[in-house]
Amino acid sequence: MKNRMLTKLAAISMTAAMSFGVFTAIPGGVVLADGTIPDGISIEGTKATLTDDVTIEYPIPDVDITELELNGFTLTYNQTSIPLFNLDGVNLEIKDSSELQLGKIITAGAIIVNTSYDEHSETVTLSGGTLVGPASETDKVGNSAIKIYSNDSFVMNGGTITNFFYDKGGAIRADGYGSFVTINAGTIENCFATYGGAIYAENSQSVSMNGGTIRYCSAERGGGIYSKNADVGINALSNIIYNSATVQGGGICHIDERLDEQCSLFLNGGFIQNNSCASFEGQAQGGGGVYVEVKYPNPEGCMVIVDCTIQNNSNSTGTKKNLYLAKADNKTFFDGKGITKVGISRYGAEAEQELATVRYKGYSSHNNLESDNPGFDFQLQVSEGEYSNDKLLFVEIEVVENCEVKGCNLVLDGSSIGIKYTVFIPDSYTSEQIANLRAQGTFKWNADTTKRGIGIANTDVEPISTTRDANGCIEFLIKVYSTDMSVNVRFALTDKPVGSGGQEIFSNTDFSVAGYAETLLASPSEYNLGTKEIGIITAMLNYGAASQKKFGVCTDNLANDCIKGTDHHDEYVEPTNVEARTLTQSDTEHIKFYAASIVFDGAVSLKLYFKYADIDPKTDVVITVDGTKYTAYTTTNSDGISPYCYIKINGIEPKNIDHQYNVVVTEGADEVIDLSYSPLNYIDGVFKKNSTDEMGTLVKALYTYYKTLNVGNQ
Repeated sequence: MKNRMLTKLAAISMTAAMSFGVFTAIPGGVVLADGTIPDGISIEGTKATLTDDVTIEYPIPDVDITELELNGFTLTYNQTSIPLFNLDGVNLEIKDSSELQLGKIITAGAIIVNTSYDEHSETVTLSGGTLVGPASETDKVGNSAIKIYSNDSFVMNGGTITNFFYDKGGAIRADGYGSFVTINAGTIENCFATYGGAIYAENSQSVSMNGGTIRYCSAERGGGIYSKNADVGINALSNIIYNSATVQGGGICHIDERLDEQCSLFLNGGFIQNNSCASFEGQAQGGGGVYVEVKYPNPEGCMVIVDCTIQNNSNSTGTKKNLYLAKADNKTFFDGKGITKVGISRYGAEAEQELATVRYKGYSSHNNLESDNPGFDFQLQVSEGEYSNDKLLFVEIEVVENCEVKGCNLVLDGSSIGIKYTVFIPDSYTSEQIANLRAQGTFKWNADTTKRGIGIANTDVEPISTTRDANGCIEFLIKVYSTDMSVNVRFALTDKPVGSGGQEIFSNTDFSVAGYAETLLASPSEYNLGTKEIGIITAMLNYGAASQKKFGVCTDNLANDCIKGTDHHDEYVEPTNVEARTLTQSDTEHIKFYAASIVFDGAVSLKLYFKYADIDPKTDVVITVDGTKYTAYTTTNSDGISPYCYIKINGIEPKNIDHQYNVVVTEGADEVIDLSYSPLNYIDGVFKKNSTDEMGTLVKALYTYYKTLNVGNQ
């Protein structure tokens, strides 16, 4: 190892211009070709610490830096062809010890490269912070974040690697005998490659994943991990999820061309789920979850599986979804649709002990494993102890049916706008497990829309009932604002609340309220829709379109675009016989009822305003609505002189806009205001003003929807 000037210097601050050795520190500078160190980097011994956000144009000078502390700041590096660090006999750890851990390295190229194929055994460790590359799925440029070669190691104990692209290994490339990659914690996401969206390993000693997450990465082969002639171990607490490939292995693509190798792929726990593999040039490919290809299969097996969940992966051909094993010529001999037998390997003396139990989730009992070439001696293996070829036994695997959406319905009773999902729950689920199930609704906004809806928070939605019906199903309701009827919603089911570490069991195809309504209206008799149901759907969609126009949300895709004929933008029903409001106020000048309005933020709320003087409306008066105490919020008119307060009644159901709310204001022991007011009072006032603007159209559409809901009920 070379002696370098900076290893002998201690506590050198870069906060003022100074010279030492061949390096010059200048305030606000950047690393230049002559070795200038910028203000914002402090070096103490072999530790470099960021003291501010800093941008550099050239690599950190050739110094023995063994620790880079991001300290919550951002280091931006603009070189594309030269790595930020080029290690030569030096270990390096990147960390962020700041409280919020917002430290980042943003780079246009690679961060760490060791180009030496020598006897040195350098180790790169990422313990914290985020490494951000320049790549996007449509504009793929840049380099792997980390490149290691023979005898080198990369260890990830935390932090995030995101937005990197390279031909081999979007985030990490390990190429060469004796190289090790170990992932203990942290996240690799949104990285892309031809081989190995997150990790590429060829001829390396091993890739070991003991924790952490690889997600949203993509490649032609190996959306998450691509390994060739390398041992791979996926262990408990690891997550390989939501990755994709266009050829083979949405989660993992494992290729082994070595002769006389025993086991090279160990799936000893963790989750490989919700990955996908599409067809390629019209050819049916395989392994939405895992693709395995061996040139010289060992009779005792090339794979060990122990309690690893491989489920809900997909393939465009509909088969080979979760696990696909192939010979070198790609001829399928395990189709991966289901597994009923797995080899269990034991030392002879231990063969009588309790054998491993493996639960393969996501398979149906009729999709059992079949072999296209039964004479080909190739086994899957499950082992709890050490691997051995001495004894080979077979046990049946417990097949567990998976939860799945059996149907959807629009909510047509006027209680809310939304989609009700009917989900099948297998008999294997206990009552406690069912009670823990949660639905997650995510809105898929149109990226071209400048203003989007608010979106109701549909996180950790509890089941409507935890008691399964006669078909073994329970229901979940995902609510939608009136502005968001044409926005696609992604439904997912988790085994418990996300905030408590819930894991996603499955997700369904995205669709919208308007899209589902269009399907119903196209074949009303098929869905047993009568005149009233058709009228409700039509009025609901017209109400949604009026909301979109008023608030400028997705106006290029209106909710009622699917309606044909005169019902599209039809004349609205006008209110009749609206019950008048009643108001009793005392002579006190402290507080007076002032005005009312309907608040349309996608839902329906009623605001009631009160002028006040010489009091604090939050403490000196009590306001109740139908017996429930409400908080008063204070503000002023535009003149800044007239103070007033208001209460907001949220969550008003469309079918109940005629409800008369009883509002009582008491000051001390005196009841000073007694008000009866309905949202319908406000709507009637808009009609009487003959308002033709977007707000007028919106309240008319709401009233028509309300009236249609209540036909025959009044």
